[in-house]
Amino acid sequence: MSKEDNFEDTLASRATELFKICDHQNKGYITEDDLSLVAEELGLPLTQDQITLTFSKLDKDQNNHLTLAEFISGFDLFLGAHDTDTNYNTLDYTQGHQLFDLCDREQKGYIVKSDLERLAGEFQLSKEQLGDLFHSLDIDGNGCLTLEEFVAGFGKFLEVSEPNEGIEIAAENPLSPVERIYESHNDSGVNSPALSEDVLFEKIADKVGDDLLSGVLSKGQLLDLWKALSSNEVIGFEKLTEFLTKVSQEIKRSQTQALHVEQTLKGQVEAHEMEIQKLYEKMDTQLKVERQDISSHHEKKEKEIREEFQDEMASKEKELQELLNQQRELEKKMQHLNQADTDVREENFRLQEANSQLQSQLDESSSSLEDTKSYVQQLQSLTNEERKERQRYEFSFK
Repeated sequence: MSKEDNFEDTLASRATELFKICDHQNKGYITEDDLSLVAEELGLPLTQDQITLTFSKLDKDQNNHLTLAEFISGFDLFLGAHDTDTNYNTLDYTQGHQLFDLCDREQKGYIVKSDLERLAGEFQLSKEQLGDLFHSLDIDGNGCLTLEEFVAGFGKFLEVSEPNEGIEIAAENPLSPVERIYESHNDSGVNSPALSEDVLFEKIADKVGDDLLSGVLSKGQLLDLWKALSSNEVIGFEKLTEFLTKVSQEIKRSQTQALHVEQTLKGQVEAHEMEIQKLYEKMDTQLKVERQDISSHHEKKEKEIREEFQDEMASKEKELQELLNQQRELEKKMQHLNQADTDVREENFRLQEANSQLQSQLDESSSSLEDTKSYVQQLQSLTNEERKERQRYEFSFK
């Protein structure tokens, strides 16, 4: 992957991170208020007017919110927040639209990689180079380019003519869309027939610098592109040099912006981590105080519960002692009653034996009495008989 690709990926990654920071509610889009709030939190040197102007330029569909693709495509505008930092105000939208229509033959409203590769012969570039160009313009990575993405992507690197000048040139020299994009602000070319193409190209390459050559195009591919452009009388060598120089400067500026963003984000992350650390320490101190309060409260509550429990235990022990005393008294009473019952049973047994003996004696006395009565009766009968005998005897002697 080239340095330019790495830079574009880094810029897109940073833009995505900043978009997520702005979209803290995960709505899928951000508003001007979200952008203002995050700019204030990050400490970016932007006024509210600059933020409003930047937001209006990023909001191409004017729906009062920015999607991730819109935010990424204009991220460099957000970093600078000045009209002179980007090419949005100087971009010839008509020329970009014409080139987009040339690619979008089916009038789908968007172009895909194959649409751009079909124009390889007209662009005098290989399909691989056009594929790399498509991927560099497809910032959101959805596999298609809208008109806004297409024009904005080319507008970052191409310097187009003023509207009136463009109309005059278009009227005088009907050009292809590719030629219109590379047309100069002035129509003066630098023709150097005395110099060979290779020597002139080396001078141009030395003027541009090596940063561009380490990008998407190799030096040989850049030479082929230079020859193809130099064969067209409308586009001069000076314009090509300006274009290459501008691309190199744009890459350097973008790298500087990316470094600034990275340093800003790093500083914000460090500040955020410091705030989190302070918040953590504050929360830790607060937790310690709360733990001490809770511990003191628990100790006090535990002491109260312990004293209450001890009082209750003493009361229960006293009640238990009273119950034990009552139990002992009842046991004594039970023993006394058991003893009394035993004595009563023994007394009853003795009385029963005495009663039995008395009953036997009574029976014997009754039997003896009967015998005595019978004997007495016999004696009485004998006595009566004797008395009667004596009376008869006495009567007989009279």
